[in-house]
Amino acid sequence: MKILNLKIDSDKILHFIEAGALIIGVILVIIQIRDLRNSNYGLTSLEVMRDLYSDKTYQTNSKIIEILHQETPLLQYNGGSISDEELNSFLGLMEWINSANNVGILNEEIIYEMFSVDILAAYRNKEIQEFISEARRDWNDNTFSLGFENIAKKMEVLELKYKNKGR
Repeated sequence: MKILNLKIDSDKILHFIEAGALIIGVILVIIQIRDLRNSNYGLTSLEVMRDLYSDKTYQTNSKIIEILHQETPLLQYNGGSISDEELNSFLGLMEWINSANNVGILNEEIIYEMFSVDILAAYRNKEIQEFISEARRDWNDNTFSLGFENIAKKMEVLELKYKNKGR
């Protein structure tokens, strides 16, 4: 009976172990990056929440949201308490939310869960729609608040999706 004589090459074994360790390391880095991105979604969402609802810099935003849900006049020239500049600032924050979504800082599901009620209330508000139309006409700028409209339309799609799922 002939015995199989195996020669073990220690260099090949070490290279195999190194390759395995490298692959495991890459997988762990990918997992950590994904977890960090998810953590950043949460932190960014909290910052937007602060800007919308309580931040002293944007204190008018919470007032705008409150008025939107009361369905009373919003803008000063319609008997409300919000100036054009304050509404423009609010719409700018909505533009930022859309941009943050477009570049992956905030995903649509987080925006939907945290802000869709307010985004859609603003989007569906007649005064805001008239304000945007007038600004586009007066400034000859059809892109004014386009990001706001885009994020609102995304929220409408998700609203329909979740309503159909019984959510």
